[in-house]
Amino acid sequence: MLRNNNQEIIKKLSTRNFKVNKIRNLVSIIAIVLTTVLFTSLFTVGYSMLDAFNNYKMMQYGMSTHVQIQDINDEQIKKIKNNELVDSKSIGIVKNIYSAINPEFSTQTVNVTVYDKQSIENTGTVEIIEGSLPKSKDEIVMPTKVLDTLKLPYKVGTEVNITIPELKDKKLTGKSESYKFRLSGYYKYKTTTSLPLHDIYVSEAFYDEYKQNKEVDAMCVTFNFIKSKDLEGQLSQVLSDIQPYSGKATINPVFLDSQANNISEMINNVLPILLMAALILLSGYLLIYNIFYISVVKDINHYGLLKTIGTSPKQIKKLIIK
Repeated sequence: MLRNNNQEIIKKLSTRNFKVNKIRNLVSIIAIVLTTVLFTSLFTVGYSMLDAFNNYKMMQYGMSTHVQIQDINDEQIKKIKNNELVDSKSIGIVKNIYSAINPEFSTQTVNVTVYDKQSIENTGTVEIIEGSLPKSKDEIVMPTKVLDTLKLPYKVGTEVNITIPELKDKKLTGKSESYKFRLSGYYKYKTTTSLPLHDIYVSEAFYDEYKQNKEVDAMCVTFNFIKSKDLEGQLSQVLSDIQPYSGKATINPVFLDSQANNISEMINNVLPILLMAALILLSGYLLIYNIFYISVVKDINHYGLLKTIGTSPKQIKKLIIK
């Protein structure tokens, strides 16, 4: 058999093939990149939606902790602190006075409360913009939305008048009294909310003085368990330790994966994302498959013609590798 040097010819054919298929290769790369970007973006958006959904549920619940126990007394709180199931560092205590009845609050509920530092952290949705929690009896912290309702400036030291109704045996007496406060700070919500429910924070000093002559509303405690499994069972054990107890104890629905309503809500939110992901995957697969299928068919015809005119399998192999 005659030997010939066809390296230059193979090199030229490889170069020309690459130039001819340049647009096809570019389209293939773009298709793969776009599919990857779309798929990544979808999961990013989906994760953001689920995060927003959980934040909304926490906003409705009012706390980011595992448990909220309402209408509780000091002795029961002490027992909870000593309970081995409870993360004592996460305990936040909220002391409620009652809802303010300023005329401007006719379309919303504004609770006058005392929050300790841990309770602020436990809300998970509150961010103090300026100032600090109230210390003296004439200081108060309010959300910007309530300041907007009262048409007051976002300025520490601003005078605020709050009207609080009187209670007797947990019922309104029809009497009320207005109190003057100075704004010691103000906060905003980390997530957008349209709920007409807000808390304004007064000091322990005001609460203690108010409580001497007037009845106050129930206290509330929020906390996490050390372990996040079987929250219902752990809550039952805690409640059995603080008997007699007749208040309301709830588990944050965000952590209740076994709750039927929560599952149905999660399905309603996740299902569209999964369908979109499947659609993008299918579209990307079909696009890339068709591009490569056409390319393969075209290449088969091309190499078939080369073989027909006498190109050896070894030369075709070199041509492909080049």
